Amino acid sequence: MLRPATSLLPATALAALLASCGTAPADERPNLIVMMADDLGWGDIGANGGTTIQTPHIDALAAEGVLLTDGYVSAAVCSPSRAGLYTGRYQQRHGFEFNVAGRDTEIGLALAETTLADMLKAAGYATGLIGKWHQGKARAYHPLSRGFDEYYGMLAGGSLYIDSRAEGVESWPPGNGPTRRTEANAIFDGFEQVEVDEYITDAFRAKAVDFIERHRDERFFLMLTPNAPHTPLQATQEYLDRYRHLERASERIYAAMVAALDDYVGAVTAKLRETGLEDVNIPRRRAAGRFRRSASLAGGERDRFSCGGCRRDWRPVRRGRGGPAEARSTPVAERHPAATGGTPPGPGAVGRPGGRKPPDRP
Repeated sequence: MLRPATSLLPATALAALLASCGTAPADERPNLIVMMADDLGWGDIGANGGTTIQTPHIDALAAEGVLLTDGYVSAAVCSPSRAGLYTGRYQQRHGFEFNVAGRDTEIGLALAETTLADMLKAAGYATGLIGKWHQGKARAYHPLSRGFDEYYGMLAGGSLYIDSRAEGVESWPPGNGPTRRTEANAIFDGFEQVEVDEYITDAFRAKAVDFIERHRDERFFLMLTPNAPHTPLQATQEYLDRYRHLERASERIYAAMVAALDDYVGAVTAKLRETGLEDVNIPRRRAAGRFRRSASLAGGERDRFSCGGCRRDWRPVRRGRGGPAEARSTPVAERHPAATGGTPPGPGAVGRPGGRKPPDRP
């Protein structure tokens, strides 16, 4: 049986993981996996010079392809940046310049906008979103109403990771850890609200691996948007044990949260290898925030000064295609073809995997 080509992406604040895996002579359009972390510091990754946190799986993406060091997004804060990524348009063009937190029960991503998921679904892709949405909670704005066939995650801008009273869990600030979710930050499976007891990053990882398994023989678009390492800072013993040498609780817990995120990336790439979809193209982007190290960049989340809040690194990786890793300083943005592998839209490019952006959407 011929397997479809696949593309895998990490994104905001982590990144956008784009991958082209496998080959399919009959249809060279790639599958797409986009991974976007939340408030991950630019300087917290080993490939960017970070030494405190070990990120071997994320670092491997840079080691196996092209590191685009000067990547940018169109907003320095959460939901507007996501709106820009989903639509491919500056969010000011469709009224999404500011965060929707506290107002997202009634408003969201403009209904007149066509999303990436809309385009890919129309082109015959199975589409899925796992993780944070933050583009509106009402049914009309729900992921299942915006081009996604499957959804599992939080509609809000964040949620707790686990009950802070659970054995082995550490939260920061101490003594003030969240213990339960409310309707405002609930987890949803499709339109249904569900209870999740396990560490949410691990739950998202399992769902991602399951999606790849179920859709391994068809074209798919999978958007992975974990809320890690956004607040509240919470981690389980499995990840905390790797950083017991860090004395400051906030630093130790944050490092453990990033470790869980890195394991998530590792599980996705391992599943691609297992299913024969390993030949990947991977760009990723990330930003600095309150607990994050922005290295040589000034500012953080919400800041445009010295790009601390809007600069990302993108990492297109082409495994199995030969050639050494390299770094390029050419500026790229989330709408730039270089961020998807360096070529203009075509049969194997993210910009046009079988569909076109509406001509009235500059």
